[in-house]
Amino acid sequence: MTRRTLAPAGLAAAALAAGLIACPSWTRAAGLDVWNLPELTRQCDEEEARRDGLADRRDNLFRRNAAKRAAAAELAAGRLDLAGAAAEFLAADATCPVALEALRFQFRDGPDQKRAARAVLVWVKYRSGLPADDLARLEAEFRALYPTG
Repeated sequence: MTRRTLAPAGLAAAALAAGLIACPSWTRAAGLDVWNLPELTRQCDEEEARRDGLADRRDNLFRRNAAKRAAAAELAAGRLDLAGAAAEFLAADATCPVALEALRFQFRDGPDQKRAARAVLVWVKYRSGLPADDLARLEAEFRALYPTG
C-alpha cells in the first residue's frame, strides 16, 4: 500500500474507533466490546443454567401429565377406582411443589387425597369424553369416599 491509500484508510479507522468509543451501544451491537468478555461469559453460563432448569421443569410436567393420563385411562376403563386414580395423581404432583400448591389452592378443603380425587373428577370430566353415566358413577364414588362433601 502506498501513502496515498494508507492515509485515508487510517483516517477511516480513526473515525470508526472514535465513533465506537463515543457510542458504546454500537460497539456492543457490532460485537466488538471484547473488554466485556468475562461478563458475557458469565451471562452465557447463567442463561445455559436457566435453560437447563426450564428443560427439567418441562420434562417433569410431561411426566406428570403422562402419569395422570394413564391413571385417567385406567379409571375410565374400570381397572382403577377413584381412590387409586387420586393416589396416582397425588404421586405425580408430589414431584413438583408448585403443582401441590396449585392443588391445595384450587381445592381448599380436606386432605390432599380428597383434593386429588376432586382433581381426577375434573380431569376425567373435561378430558376423557366419558359418558354422563360413568361421570355420575365417579361422583357417587367420590361422595362415598368423602361423605361430607
